[in-house]
Amino acid sequence: MAIASLTVAQSCIFEDREHCPVYLTLDFSGVPEEVGNVLLFLEHEDGHMYRDTLYSQDFQSVYEIPVSKGTFHVAAYGNVREMVFDGGYRVTPGRQADSLYTCFHTAAYTGDLATDTIKMAKDHIGLHIRVLGLAEDPDSIFVRIESSSVGYSLYGEIIGGTYIHVPEAAHIAEDDAGYYEFSSRILRQKEEDLTLEICAVDNGADTTLTAIPLAARLQEAGIAMDSVNLEDVYLTIDYAHYSMTVSPVDWYDNGQVEIEF
Repeated sequence: MAIASLTVAQSCIFEDREHCPVYLTLDFSGVPEEVGNVLLFLEHEDGHMYRDTLYSQDFQSVYEIPVSKGTFHVAAYGNVREMVFDGGYRVTPGRQADSLYTCFHTAAYTGDLATDTIKMAKDHIGLHIRVLGLAEDPDSIFVRIESSSVGYSLYGEIIGGTYIHVPEAAHIAEDDAGYYEFSSRILRQKEEDLTLEICAVDNGADTTLTAIPLAARLQEAGIAMDSVNLEDVYLTIDYAHYSMTVSPVDWYDNGQVEIEF
């Protein structure tokens, strides 16, 4: 085996180098500090897939891997926890999206040595929702978020499916604070069907108090789904007056946009 290995090495040094590997160095030093792990996929033009997992303590180290020469599609997913792999990563049914960061690009590695940089972007939206008002039964109010965008393929395409998340209340309305608070995470949206429903339990049955076509409302407030880094959104909903305020900053932002629905 030693002789065979030496022969291969010598052929790479002295003869045709076409079939010699590329020693690829990937730079993870710019990965945002919010990212705790990265699932890396390198797909060669011949279909061969290289996969690896890196953790935050590895991001400042030199990452080197020998790969075949050619064109690669690079896909990296940061902070995958509950999302599942299916030709990419998709949301687990009934759950919210992970706090996902991603990187997708294509690159040709053809020399003896090659370098590339993994530049990850925030690819999720935190929905922070407050619903104003009191109810006879404070535990009866809940919200439901629905859409048809559930993940990202290895090529960065949005995966379609059924997204439904009913988050638990982080705060319920009481006499001293008349609002309910919920939070959820969604991904970049392909269609215009993102919907927020304000619901209540009445005599044991779920009743929809109002359904807000959220995609259009976010666009009105200047929240763009084609931004490189997606922003969190803070929504305050007054369904008694059919209005809501939207902010990418916080609940108390003076620049909140007020929208009727």
